[in-house]
Order: sequence, then C-alpha cells, then structure tokens
Amino acid sequence: MFSSSLGGRWAQVGVGAEAGRLNLSLLVDQRSQRYQTREADVIDLLTFLHRYLPSSPSKGSLWAKSKQQPFLIDHLWLDNEGPEYPMLRKYFVGDGLRRAGWELCQLNVELHGPLNQYHFSHEQYDALMSDLFRNSSYLPITASDPINHVRMTFFNFRSLACLQRYIGSLSSCS
Repeated sequence: MFSSSLGGRWAQVGVGAEAGRLNLSLLVDQRSQRYQTREADVIDLLTFLHRYLPSSPSKGSLWAKSKQQPFLIDHLWLDNEGPEYPMLRKYFVGDGLRRAGWELCQLNVELHGPLNQYHFSHEQYDALMSDLFRNSSYLPITASDPINHVRMTFFNFRSLACLQRYIGSLSSCS
C-alpha cells in the first residue's frame, strides 16, 4: 500500500489471520527503533484488502480486475510483528487467498523471532515452511540470514497472469 509514485499508499493498521485483539510488537520510538509488546485491534487480511484497495481500479493502477479473473496484486509486503505465522498458513498454504478471489504475484514477509515470543515453536515453524514449499503456489526466491527475523520473498509460479507479467518474455506462456 505504499509508494505513492506507484499508486500505492501507507496503511498503518494491525492485520492478522482473524479479526480481534492480539499482542503485537509495536514501534514506540522511531529514533531509537524501540519496540514494545502491546495489545491492539487487528482486522483480517481479506478485510484489509477490501478496505484499502480501490474497488474500481483506475487506468494505470497497480491492480487490474476483470469478471473472469481474480483481483491481481503485484506485490504485498507483510511486516506484522508477530501475526504473520497464522496468516501464512491461512492465506498462502493451500492458496486460500486465491480461493477468496485475490491473485498475488509476489509476497515479501518478515518472519519475526524469537519464535517463543510469538507463541510459535520451532516445530511449528518447520511444519509451516514445509507446507508452504509443498502445498502453495508460492516459490521462495530469496531469504535473508536469520538473526531475530527472516525476510523472505515468494513468487506465485502457478499464476499465468504473474508468469506473463514478470517472466513472459522468458517463458512459453506469453
């Protein structure tokens, strides 16, 4: 939702797998980059997309919608300070986002740690990564070295629209 030069916008809102209240790690001091865990209201990802994406995309916007195809999102960045784990399972393993009518080409996500702070075990993390690799349309194309969190980029390799958009000249699908 950012980069006004590209037609996006910044939305500072808590987003999770489900609407409700969650303990989130929130930036409380920009200069010192100090975070505190606080309880905050969150909305689910589908509500966020419906609320903040334009319902009638204008010509030249980042998104295109037709009656035959799902709503296309070029790039989504998730930096949720904790709720990203259940969101990945709900919307990206088994392609829940696509089944809800949204086609996402590229996903960047920060996976925060330490895991126990987010009530997520190493075993759950391993199972989630395994499910993402085996049961989703998203291929990991980059990952940072983990310190306290991992930044990962995924590409939707099963979407014809995404393949044509990003590698059409290199593929036989153009």
